[in-house]
Amino acid sequence: MSILIEPTHLAKLLLALTLATLAALPQAPPAQVALRDTLRIELPANGPIRHLDTDWGRSRIVQRGSAASAELHLTFHFENVAAQPIHGITLLLRTAGAAAGGRASVTLPGLRVNPGERFPAKVDLRLLQPVTAGNQPAFTLRLDGVLFADLSFAGENSLNSRRLLTTLEMEIQQDRRHLRDLLRAEGKDGLGREMRQLLARQAELPRVDLRWARHGRATAIPASEPVQFAFLPMPSSPLEPLGATVRIAGHEAVAPRLQVRNRSIKEIVYAEIGWIIRDLEGREFYAGTVPATGDHIRLAPGAEALVEQEGVLQFQEQANLSGGARQMPIKLGEMVGYVSQVQFADGSIWMPDLYDSRMPARLRQLRVSPEQQRLASVYLRHGLDALVAELGR
Repeated sequence: MSILIEPTHLAKLLLALTLATLAALPQAPPAQVALRDTLRIELPANGPIRHLDTDWGRSRIVQRGSAASAELHLTFHFENVAAQPIHGITLLLRTAGAAAGGRASVTLPGLRVNPGERFPAKVDLRLLQPVTAGNQPAFTLRLDGVLFADLSFAGENSLNSRRLLTTLEMEIQQDRRHLRDLLRAEGKDGLGREMRQLLARQAELPRVDLRWARHGRATAIPASEPVQFAFLPMPSSPLEPLGATVRIAGHEAVAPRLQVRNRSIKEIVYAEIGWIIRDLEGREFYAGTVPATGDHIRLAPGAEALVEQEGVLQFQEQANLSGGARQMPIKLGEMVGYVSQVQFADGSIWMPDLYDSRMPARLRQLRVSPEQQRLASVYLRHGLDALVAELGR
């Protein structure tokens, strides 16, 4: 039996089959195509990393009036082409010009990438760029810096990546060295006990948000007269606090003033101060760190200086209430400072070794570092043997 199909019906049938075939073919989402056209990857030709490919994920470009928004949810894949292991990198993404919201960075500390190995760099951020008539948005990825296993550095360092990556790596090395020493001294039982205590402390510690407001205050409460506050003793610190005052108003510390002396043999160009606070109920919090000054300082060996922070430190606790998570102001009762970081003119960094027996124990008890959190997660998800393997890397 034969079936007759009229020419017009045949044309419609062929068109439908063609459209169905095209729809079945794998096609890149329009946003991905746009990003490939507008995102330039500019890495040094003889640099320490090489770009291999990119997983574009849910990334897209959204046009909003005269501005374009690049919503980046992607993963870059790189290869270590240097001669030594990479322990951290900072990537800089920016738009053409200097528009607000047109610059962002991604810092990846704690890497352990040997020469020839590949590694991912996940990016989740948004960039904004004004777009003039007839022009397309343009976004650029650059390498701001790479930190190697021996703490040497390569890169533009336009974001002070060397200082940031070095301090993060030094803290990571302290945490890992402490757990390795514990494993050697007490075996797996001792290591497991330490991780359980760490997880318990992490669950109990309150979360505090420290904000530095250079202009304006959030509370109308009058500030007190300047009051003295203490500094924790740091026997090995190159920066010695000689005296410190602050005015307190509710949850705000107004205009801290520090008299300091450089007791090292090298010039100091940067320092950070860490804060421990106590509220009116007697609870203690680790509150974070802030730069000793907004700009670089120049403190010669043996020299003294008055460091004045023209602004307001604001302390808030992230509390889980019945209506959801909220930030609650912490009513300050007492403040204690400590020198948490010093950078010298030659680029080297000093940080306190919190596992040194001479260091105040409260610093270790009031804070769980990012590396401690990561290792605790390895222990919790994969078990003790996986943690031992991780510490062996």
